Amino acid sequence: MLWWHMMSVTVSFFAGPASGRNLIQINRKTVMGITKIESYDVITVGSTHLMFIAMCGERFDWERGWEFA
Repeated sequence: MLWWHMMSVTVSFFAGPASGRNLIQINRKTVMGITKIESYDVITVGSTHLMFIAMCGERFDWERGWEFA
């Protein structure tokens, strides 16, 4: 099982293991606790590979829309 969270104030994303039998890997490194993730990081849970793509960031969030610098 995978746990993830977004910190909206800093626009940071975190992932880590939750309850379950499979180890979690981020970019082929086993993680034992909460780890900061970036766009294009590959998260592996068992035989499943997921690529993380942030759908919000410094220039866009779903509440305010586009904000160009």
